[in-house]
Amino acid sequence: MELVPEVNSSKLSSTSSGIDELS
Repeated sequence: MELVPEVNSSKLSSTSSGIDELS
């Protein structure tokens, strides 16, 4: 179950990177 939140954090980081690239 600890792996689930870790994956979510990774997804958030990926999304942030995508938004930064779009800016």
